[in-house]
Amino acid sequence: MDSLICSEVSVQYPEFSLSLSFSVPKGALVSIIGPSGCGKSTTLQIISGLLPTQTGTITLNDKDITRTPVHERNIALVFQDYALFPHMNVAQNIAYPLKLRRESKQNQKEKVESLLKLVSLAGYEKRKIGELSGGERQRVAFARALASEPELLLLDEPLSALDAKNRKYLRHQIRSIHKKTGITTLYVTHDQEEALSLSDLIIVMKDGHIEQVGTPQQVYHSPHSQYVAQFMGEGSTLPVTASDIAAQLSETSYGQKEDVNRSVLFFRPEHVLIEDQNSSIPSTLLPHLKLSNARLISCEFLGTRYLLLYEYDQHQVSVYSNSEVQEPEATLLIPLTYISFFLSDSL
Repeated sequence: MDSLICSEVSVQYPEFSLSLSFSVPKGALVSIIGPSGCGKSTTLQIISGLLPTQTGTITLNDKDITRTPVHERNIALVFQDYALFPHMNVAQNIAYPLKLRRESKQNQKEKVESLLKLVSLAGYEKRKIGELSGGERQRVAFARALASEPELLLLDEPLSALDAKNRKYLRHQIRSIHKKTGITTLYVTHDQEEALSLSDLIIVMKDGHIEQVGTPQQVYHSPHSQYVAQFMGEGSTLPVTASDIAAQLSETSYGQKEDVNRSVLFFRPEHVLIEDQNSSIPSTLLPHLKLSNARLISCEFLGTRYLLLYEYDQHQVSVYSNSEVQEPEATLLIPLTYISFFLSDSL
C-alpha cells in the first residue's frame, strides 16, 4: 500500500522547472538524492505545503492534500539547520507541537521523556540548545518532529553539517528509530553512502526530474542511465570503439544482443580483476572483457584497500585492490555480467 503519491506534480520558475511522479510505500524510508539545484529540497517543500503545486495531485494515505494548508497536512519537516528555538530548553523544544495541540502538561512530560529515550538523550530535558553539539541538536529536532505523530516525516539533509564520524553514528540511529516508529519518511541527501545505507528505496533526481526509482541494490548495480551509474558511486566508462573492445564483445552472445547504438560501457572498480592477482578466474565470472597492457598511473591507499588508476587506450580505469601494486602494466578483466551499456549521449 502506498502512503504518499505524487502524480504529475510540476512547478515552473523563470530558471527552473520541476516535474514529479512517484509513490512511497507505507512505512518506507525513501531517500531523494541528486546534485545541488536538482530540486530535492523543493520537492519536500511542495509536499509539506510550503510551496504551492501548479499542476498535479499529492495524496497522503488516500487523502488529496494538494490544496490542504500546511498546518492541516500532519507532515513534519526537519530542516537542514534544525530550526530549534534557542530561548527554549530541550524539553520545551520537543513539547512545542504538543503545546500547540493543547495536550495536558502530564502528557507533554511523558511524551518528551519517551522521545528523549528514543533518540538516546534521556536526562537532557533542561539543557539549553546552545549547550548541545551538532549531533545532539539534530536528535532534538528529530524528536520534536516525532512528537506531533506525523503521517509523513520529511528530513532535509539533516546530517550535512556534521563530521563524518557523527554522520555515520546518526545514520544508524535514524534507521533504528525509523524501524521502531514505522513512520513513512522522505530523506533528502546528496551523500550516496547515506542513501545506500539508509533507504528502502532511492529516488535519483537530475535537473528537476526523476532519473530512476529503485532499491539501493537496483540503482547501484542496475542503473538506468550513465548519469545514475556515475552519480551513485565510483566507476569507469569506455567507448565500445576503444581499442579491441568491440571485437571482444562481438565474439560473445552477450555483445551480439546489444543495440549497435549503445556505444558506452560502464563498470565499477570492485568488479575489475587484475590478471596477475587472479591467475584462475571462476567460471561464474566468464565471459569477461580483457583490457591488455593497461598502464598504472597511481596507487592510492584508502585504509581498508587501495585505489588503482590505470590508463587504457587513453581512457582511465579505476580498480580496487587489497594489496599495493607497483607493476607498471597489467591485464584487467571485467566480467560482462557487471558491465552496463548506455547510449553515448546518455550524460
